[in-house]
Amino acid sequence: MIEEELIKLTNALYKVTGLFPGQEPLRFAVRKQALEVLSFYISANKYKARRQEFLEKGVVNISLLMDYFGIAKEQNWLDNRNFAVLEKEYTGVKNFFKSEIAKIKSDKKEAAAETAVKIAKPKHAKPEEKIIPEKNEKEIIIGEAGNNGVSPMLQEIVISESKENENETVAVAKDFNADIDYENLTNIQLRVLELLQNKGQLKPQEISKHFPDVTSRSIRRELQGLKERNIINAIGLGRAVSYKINQIF
Repeated sequence: MIEEELIKLTNALYKVTGLFPGQEPLRFAVRKQALEVLSFYISANKYKARRQEFLEKGVVNISLLMDYFGIAKEQNWLDNRNFAVLEKEYTGVKNFFKSEIAKIKSDKKEAAAETAVKIAKPKHAKPEEKIIPEKNEKEIIIGEAGNNGVSPMLQEIVISESKENENETVAVAKDFNADIDYENLTNIQLRVLELLQNKGQLKPQEISKHFPDVTSRSIRRELQGLKERNIINAIGLGRAVSYKINQIF
């Protein structure tokens, strides 16, 4: 859908409604809905972060516009073929809006999955653990100490307990991560998580530089949403505040 085509369609609607009785309220109601459909499409192209929102509003307005066409046809003010043309064109616009919304949702779902993987992936690979060969019980001498002053038997006990704690911590992290619904995060929030994953810690004004079409207030609102979900933590207060991903991830 090209913006100029929608403008032409709006002009055509104005010409048709110009045949309505002079002060007929329906004339102004139809024109108002048509202008809002055009306005929402222009806004959707301008503000990419809110594209889905504006297109969805456009779909609602077109549905209402169709209802107005139905009312107007019953008045027999003019040849109903004029409304048939308008209905066909606006149905095409509505279908286009819906297809664009579907693409946005699909892209958002893919971005959510990629972000989830990036957050779950450790920044640094853990060094391989050295495998301590088991010692025959006959070879173990109680009181025999290793380099750190701990007997081999005690070392094996400590290592065993350490591995159990490590496994328990990983399990908790996985359970916590599974409770986060990345698909319900906004595109801005997903992008913010990628930035924090790469940079480590950023202030709101630093994050805003990556969203030239989004106001600082909107960025703070998105950050607050992530903070309420316990996905990120705030460090500091006031203007000195910065954000980083929760260490559990």
